[in-house]
Amino acid sequence: MLIWLFGIVIGVGITLAVVVWKSRRKGDVDHATEDLEAWVRTSNFPLLLLQKNGRISAASAICTKLLNQSRSLVGHDFGEFVRQEERASLQAYLADPAAPLYCVDLSIRGGRKRRKHSSTNHWYALLDSVNDGHQYIAVLIDHSPNERLMEHFQSQLSVYQKLIERLGDGVILEKDGQILLANQAVRKLFRIPDKYDLRNFADSLLEQNVMQLRPLQDGHHSDRDVVTAEIELLRHNGSRFLCYVQVQTLMVFGGHDNIRLWQFRDISDQKIHETYLRQSAVVFESSNDAISIVDAQKRIKLVNSAFVRTTGFSADEVTGRKATLLGAGQSDIKRLEKIWKIAEQEGFWQGEVWKRRRDGTRYLEWMSVTAVKNSRGLTDVYVVIAHDMTERKQAEERIRYQANYDLLTKLPNRTLFMDRLRQGISRAARDKCMLAVLFIDLDRFKYINDSFGHSVGDKMLIKVAELLKGCVRRSDTISRFGGDEFAIILSPIYGAKNAERVANNILRKLSQPLDL
Repeated sequence: MLIWLFGIVIGVGITLAVVVWKSRRKGDVDHATEDLEAWVRTSNFPLLLLQKNGRISAASAICTKLLNQSRSLVGHDFGEFVRQEERASLQAYLADPAAPLYCVDLSIRGGRKRRKHSSTNHWYALLDSVNDGHQYIAVLIDHSPNERLMEHFQSQLSVYQKLIERLGDGVILEKDGQILLANQAVRKLFRIPDKYDLRNFADSLLEQNVMQLRPLQDGHHSDRDVVTAEIELLRHNGSRFLCYVQVQTLMVFGGHDNIRLWQFRDISDQKIHETYLRQSAVVFESSNDAISIVDAQKRIKLVNSAFVRTTGFSADEVTGRKATLLGAGQSDIKRLEKIWKIAEQEGFWQGEVWKRRRDGTRYLEWMSVTAVKNSRGLTDVYVVIAHDMTERKQAEERIRYQANYDLLTKLPNRTLFMDRLRQGISRAARDKCMLAVLFIDLDRFKYINDSFGHSVGDKMLIKVAELLKGCVRRSDTISRFGGDEFAIILSPIYGAKNAERVANNILRKLSQPLDL
């Protein structure tokens, strides 16, 4: 196997010289031919220049010696030096100027022996077209073992193997079903116990997964084709895992030998992460809460649909702008700046914030800010989740109002009256002052309801409430205690006469006719 690999390395190295020449001259074929013949004749490489008919038009001196020719090789048929069974394929190659790099075994009989045990079949030639297919360059290569070069090659191969071992992906080199190389990542990936030979077991692994891998290797692939797939493979212990597989067919010696480079990567965790990201994206976009992602400079990077619906701003209008953009006023903007500082220092903040929509209307929002920090403890982004609570706040205010106020007269009801009475008594005891409680009952109110209807009675109660408001201070409490009963807390007062004067004033006004 090492001899075969050695041939590849040497052949590719010399062929690079031909590639360089091909890139130098394009256009004038005759002029290029003269330069090319001169280059071949003076070359230190074993080179031949062939015409389309296979005749040799130029040869380097070393090539003449290798082919054991005392006279010039010019005019000879190159087919004379090719193995009999390969001459037909050589003629077919020369007839097709678009054909790729071609390799042919030589038959050099009676040649100068390079060593004691050399044979006639250790040489081959690599051919490639030049001058737009008008001529061919042939490079002669000796692939008989050379101990010094083989030692050097083995040393280099050892370096490459170490590099492959450092790869995180499992790598297998395979030729005609035979495993040439497999790194330790393959053992880890397929859970191969240490007691098994890696190369032999890698071969059985490919056989176990042949149904999954066959579609990747079926058909002819050039050395530029890279076939990839995500498939489920079987491990040694019987478990299955999702694997990214990449295979490339490498063609060497003009397609005479092919090897496959297999690359395996466990993507099970990656797929779980991708699934999580997709689910998170769905949650982000479908949430009823306005969500925004803000960078460390407090600039908006990303918003969801609920943010657009809530604020009236489009995503393009807010992306890249300061997060304080939505502040309802200067004081709200300053408060938002303080909130960002708290979130940066403590990692989290939540509370109520007044903000401004695109049309200028103010709205109350429940906002939470979470700082997402990196491994160094620095904030990368902030996740802001906000919920418009304007309607909720209004509903709460209505419920609180209905629980503490009379809907008809808009006066505090019995519940709120009793709460304020307890507070007033505590305050009077603390401040060593007095308070007074007045109780008012409207006489013959039932007669008014029965005679004129409840609508008239309601109007009368509203009128009485307005009249009572005009008889007391703003610090006092007037309550509709129930039905036609009212109660008043006078707090504070400075003597009983003050309470008596307010009571007499109320009686005087209530004794006058009411215009309904």
